[in-house]
Amino acid sequence: MVKDLFVFAAALLVIGCSSDQWRRLAPPGILKYEELASEKPPNPVIEEEIAQRKDGEKTRFPNLSAAPSRSDLPAERSQDELKAEMDALATARDTLAGEVADDRAAVDEERATAGDIIAAGDQLAEQVGEDETAVNDERALKNNETLIGAGEPRWSSEGMKERMAVEEAYLDRVLTMEVGRCTEAAAVAASKMIGRGDKEGADQEAVTALREAFNKLEMDGTVVIGEGERDEAPMLYIGEKVGTGKGPKIDIALDPLEGTTLTAKAMSNALAVVAMAQGGTLLHAPDVYMDKIACGPGYAPGIIDLDASIEDNISAIAKAKGEPTSEVTLCILDRERHLPLIEGARKMGARVFLISDGDVAGVFHTTEASTGIDLYVGRGGAPEGVLAAAALRCVGGQMQGRLHFRTDDERGRAERIGITDLDRKYDLFDLASGDVIFAATGVTDGTMLDGVKWERGFVNTHTVVMRSKTSTVRYIRARTCR
Repeated sequence: MVKDLFVFAAALLVIGCSSDQWRRLAPPGILKYEELASEKPPNPVIEEEIAQRKDGEKTRFPNLSAAPSRSDLPAERSQDELKAEMDALATARDTLAGEVADDRAAVDEERATAGDIIAAGDQLAEQVGEDETAVNDERALKNNETLIGAGEPRWSSEGMKERMAVEEAYLDRVLTMEVGRCTEAAAVAASKMIGRGDKEGADQEAVTALREAFNKLEMDGTVVIGEGERDEAPMLYIGEKVGTGKGPKIDIALDPLEGTTLTAKAMSNALAVVAMAQGGTLLHAPDVYMDKIACGPGYAPGIIDLDASIEDNISAIAKAKGEPTSEVTLCILDRERHLPLIEGARKMGARVFLISDGDVAGVFHTTEASTGIDLYVGRGGAPEGVLAAAALRCVGGQMQGRLHFRTDDERGRAERIGITDLDRKYDLFDLASGDVIFAATGVTDGTMLDGVKWERGFVNTHTVVMRSKTSTVRYIRARTCR
């Protein structure tokens, strides 16, 4: 009991109760012992033990209600330390905000990617529908077409005859001049990039301007020779529809900038080129190489042969001209693959005019006697071969070509557009039949056309427009307010 008394008393001292307070809390038995103890003098041993217990209890259970001393408070910090801490917190906040923004951007990008996938699916479905329509149209044309004479189409169906007559009238009345305005627009746009070293930028300027010009024309145009497959070019791709869609069906072959490198380096003979013909009359050439041989007008049919040697072709041209082989001039792309042709021509004493780029321009040179070019030979792009054939059709030249495949992928590309005879030798009318219009505008100065010239308030262009039905060749110099 005495022990309990000591414990209770020590607890009361710890919590700081007054004498009246602990009397109200203490049980009767303890009050009795308190009264007895007050009658006796203090026991030193007991007092010492109480004091020790008080000190121990204070250590174990500090009085939290007591006011803290200054030594218990954290050390004061300087303003610099507080500012540094605030800056660190602000930096952490900004970093967290940046991470949140990055996460949101990633989510938005994933959503956009999903949208692109959906849009690509819709485009693919649309393309499949267009391809099916094109196949049906080609089948209908083949069922109604009979080739006669020199290769001009004659139609057994009266409806086809009427359609062709309408398209011929439209080509004559409107497009003969409008196509020249289209190439002018492309050439002017590309000329702003002359000498800037950016061939892709120059090509894009020409493409954009040409597409805008096409879409102002009253025609239902289809690009059959363009900037590439649909997934390779953002505009003027193969199969793209241009024009208002209200006019007759027109096939379009184009090269908005023939000679992108020539333009980037400010070299000669860069052109903007377009050919138009009645629907279904231009070869849908795949984007592969083509072996070519071409000559200008005035020679007997069959004077050149792609399968003959370069020596035999030079001899045939020289004989037809009534001159020695030393008076024959060839145009050839300056490529290592053409070294055998170049060496063979020079052994015959013929002159060789080498060009760095632009085999449309190379073939185009044979159409004009003033250039002095008698023959074009070599391997270049198949799409460019169709454009060159369109120019030769307008002046009565001759041309042969054969597709050259380097890989199975290129063969598959040809088969996908309906070419089954991969070794076929095409003549001029296989490449471009029907009524054809050809137009070219000079971008840089060349052998046949001057380049675009800028002056204060005006821009000057030089364009040639030709039509196969009438063999008309028009050279147009235009001065336009800019």
